[in-house]
Amino acid sequence: MGVPELEQQISAQGLKVKELVFVLSKFGKVPARMIGNIRISKTRAFVDVPPKFVNKVMQNNGSYKIGRHRFTFSVDS
Repeated sequence: MGVPELEQQISAQGLKVKELVFVLSKFGKVPARMIGNIRISKTRAFVDVPPKFVNKVMQNNGSYKIGRHRFTFSVDS
């Protein structure tokens, strides 16, 4: 079984990996060491998160914010 990938729709201008790790750690309650690969494209970011943390991340969906930009996660397994 693979690791679910959280797909985040974003405007990738200036998005940094450390910002995603911080948001997932603080608001999604995912320990930073448990966050896997992060891939950032022009319009989306893909983050590998262990299955046991996916529900925690999705519970806080809609409250994630980096700078002035709010965003949501969706699951792409």
